[in-house]
Amino acid sequence: MLGWILGAAGAAGLVGAAIAGRNDEKEQREERRERNRHTLDAASLDGGTWPDERVAPGDSPDASRPALIGRKANYWDVFELVDARGLDAEDKARRERERDAHTEALARIIASEAGTMSRTVKRAVAWIARNRSLSMKRPLLDMAAPNGEWGAISATRPMSSSQPATDETRALAASVLAESQGEDPIAGATHGFDVPLQDRLAAQGMAGNDSEAVIRIWASHYGLKPVGQVESWVLYK
Repeated sequence: MLGWILGAAGAAGLVGAAIAGRNDEKEQREERRERNRHTLDAASLDGGTWPDERVAPGDSPDASRPALIGRKANYWDVFELVDARGLDAEDKARRERERDAHTEALARIIASEAGTMSRTVKRAVAWIARNRSLSMKRPLLDMAAPNGEWGAISATRPMSSSQPATDETRALAASVLAESQGEDPIAGATHGFDVPLQDRLAAQGMAGNDSEAVIRIWASHYGLKPVGQVESWVLYK
């Protein structure tokens, strides 16, 4: 593998240094992997930098996956934001404002996680966020803007909301949130990532784990299982 033409002593010295260098790099990779092992998402879905934070208590694996809602229910049913009969004008207006806020939050998540990707991937990401919100019993606005702030993935923000929404992502968000759970096209997936992107980021040192390591961590630490693939994205729940 090494192509140098050197004297025996010089070659031995360089080979030893190269091996030592590889060992150091391996130790550094393992250290980064261990550090990231405790994050909710082992991969940043928008290709951002990796958080150096641990899982927030509300996002722990033990509390993250209760049963999802019935197949005929939509997202608004869960958080009691539908326009039910008998509501007064003030309550109707409040529910409408909250629906708009959650829709905007999902639109920002779509734009941040899959802004340059196909509509198929954007819709998959929207459903990942919706399913994650329901499984954690945590409204989309709180997921996307804890403490009222948009931003990149962190210990308290499981999906990025750093990019502004567009007319396309707002329309898609509204459509996905109005659909019934039975229309879920990703079989209840709550996690996912772009395999080639993750491997590229790992090779560039921008991510602590390649795709194989991410999958191994998701399976061993969080008990996640594969449910399918959308283009280059693998989906887990």
